[in-house]
Amino acid sequence: MSKCSVGDCSYNVMKQLVKLNQLLYNIDSYIKDAKRKKHADCVKAFKELKKDTMKNAEALKEVLKKHL
Repeated sequence: MSKCSVGDCSYNVMKQLVKLNQLLYNIDSYIKDAKRKKHADCVKAFKELKKDTMKNAEALKEVLKKHL
């Protein structure tokens, strides 16, 4: 059985990128739900979360580029 060539740190970065991308995939529907219910505070919070999540995903991508 051969070992995976991806180190623990790179694996962890990739794993977190997957989780962030899953959140980004779902967050637009959360925003739509909040708009439908007229919960402006939730819309604002989810939009901010989306912005922050995108920023964090980009940062992790840059880290991953350095490792590979």
